[in-house]
Amino acid sequence: MTQPAEVRANSITIQGSDGSYVLRLAVGKGGLECRGVVVVKKPSLELSPEHLLTLFKEFGIRHGLVKQQCLELCYAVRQGKSRSNLLLARGSLPFAGRDGFVEFAPGVYHEKPAFQEEEDGSVDLRTLNVYGNVQAGQLIGTLRPATAGTDGKDVRGEIIPAAAGASLALVPGEGVRSPDSQGHIYSERDGRVVFDGTTLAVSEEYLVEGDLDLETGHIDFIGYVEVRGDVPDGFRIKARHGVKVTGIVGACDIESGGDVELRGMAGKGTGKIICQGNLVAHFLNDVEVECAGDVLVQNEIRNSFIKALGVVSLPKGMITGGDCIALGGIEANKVGAPSGLRTELEAGIDYRVREELCLARAELHDIYGEIQEINGILGTLKERQKSGLPLSDLEKARIVELTGKLDESESRRRELLACIESLQGQDDNLANGKVNIKSLLFEGVIVAIGRAREVFKFERQGPLSLIENTIDHQFRVLPMTPLAKSSRLLEKELLEKSPSA
Repeated sequence: MTQPAEVRANSITIQGSDGSYVLRLAVGKGGLECRGVVVVKKPSLELSPEHLLTLFKEFGIRHGLVKQQCLELCYAVRQGKSRSNLLLARGSLPFAGRDGFVEFAPGVYHEKPAFQEEEDGSVDLRTLNVYGNVQAGQLIGTLRPATAGTDGKDVRGEIIPAAAGASLALVPGEGVRSPDSQGHIYSERDGRVVFDGTTLAVSEEYLVEGDLDLETGHIDFIGYVEVRGDVPDGFRIKARHGVKVTGIVGACDIESGGDVELRGMAGKGTGKIICQGNLVAHFLNDVEVECAGDVLVQNEIRNSFIKALGVVSLPKGMITGGDCIALGGIEANKVGAPSGLRTELEAGIDYRVREELCLARAELHDIYGEIQEINGILGTLKERQKSGLPLSDLEKARIVELTGKLDESESRRRELLACIESLQGQDDNLANGKVNIKSLLFEGVIVAIGRAREVFKFERQGPLSLIENTIDHQFRVLPMTPLAKSSRLLEKELLEKSPSA
């Protein structure tokens, strides 16, 4: 029989009855472990696995026996070998309950970037895929409840209570409906999901406090975007309800379903703005603009391609280089440059119609070239035929083929002429074929209004207004009147005063 030599609260020392060994069992780590040390003086068969189990029960060890280590202890005594730090029993840890959380619907909210690899293996580090947009009535996510957790057990079989998870005291912010009976959370308006761990809201605005950078990435937002800094080259901003940048925009793409307001843009020939509202800026340099409203610039438009369905207005500024097309008219303090840098203005035409006209005119030019070439070949063959020289069967077939192509080309020519006439004759009530020059029109500037088009050979001092004389399709150079006074009204007044004017 073994004899306890010493018993403490968390340890016991046991001597073999034959004095062959001394075994010490110790419970540690808050009752989660029982480790054994055996000092063997001589081999003994006394400490069998069954006897060891009895010792465990006497010491109160009832849970988590590590069988392999227990057998190793018994084997060591049998072999006459001492062993230390044997893990003989291991308790089970409690697992705390899961805290309550919001399980977001796919694509609605991302805390970390989700970069995507392109087909060529490249990764655009500006495309973060973190800006989830939601629409009114869309499911944002589901509020999941806290769970109770799983209790643990120490080596003596005592329960170790698990901490229950904490419920999420969700605060529905602006634009968010309170969770329903199933925990579903819906958006009450269009915008992006904003979550600080407690308050969940849908914001109609996206504010960047500084410069746009790789941490922010491209922005594609259903609402209104404001950047209180610069937007470096290579970024894209797309917003349904408007864009405002208080700094400078580089060679970027800006697309807005509303207004666009910029300090300025240096587009380097690749920057582009698509605006469904009005565009306001201090300057535009090397930029392509498509604007459904007015383009209002304070200082300068340089080497840019501006297309507007409203007015282009620079009352104190200058248009230098590039093309400017405005359905509602154009006004600037100065236009052109002393160097004669090519600058073209066209007022009173929808740029979309103008593009159709350009395509039709380009095709018509090609058709005229085809007709001329066919007539040249046919003329040579027919002259030979008239002179009595015999034609081969191949040449006769060629005459038939070319005659057919000539008929097709002539038919297409007539269609294009009719199309061009129709486009030129379109009457738009919003059209204002008027260019206002407040100070100076430089030599070499090209102005087109209606069917009037002229490269100005000499400087013109302002203030003046240019409109088309619809009788002879030349320009009328008039004292300047506000752009709000349309070219039609001006010409009507002139004709009423002097019908022959």
